[in-house]
Amino acid sequence: KNIGDALMFRFANIDSKDNAAMKNVLECCLSMIESHDELKKDLNAKNIGELDYKISVTYGPVKVAESTTSKISDIFGPTVNRCFKINSFCPKNSIVVGTNMYNSLKNFEEYEFSQFCSIEIKQKYGYNIFEVKRKTSTKNSYDENIIN
Repeated sequence: KNIGDALMFRFANIDSKDNAAMKNVLECCLSMIESHDELKKDLNAKNIGELDYKISVTYGPVKVAESTTSKISDIFGPTVNRCFKINSFCPKNSIVVGTNMYNSLKNFEEYEFSQFCSIEIKQKYGYNIFEVKRKTSTKNSYDENIIN
């Protein structure tokens, strides 16, 4: 879904208890972040300005509206709204997740989570936000597993 200068996508029918599926969601997002430098080089080579982005991830139900005039579905609801709200706190070229995603991913040793210590976020939205990074010692082993 295009919303102004933002792109929204969803992973349909993911069970938060399915560790492999939840990890796949995060790996997809991390791959986008990790490709930033290569994308920057490609854009510079074509004399196109630099592109920065922020990725925010939440988990929860969404409403899907099908259109008779378009093949693209519209998604909306509280989960979508929360995702956009936490995106404004995301540092550029980084990933933030909400509490629900954090709870599903926190036991994976490959990632490190840094909670944003913002009373404003918690008071205003009743929600915690965590920045996610890949632990540097596990990146190479994950890449090797993909290649093998």
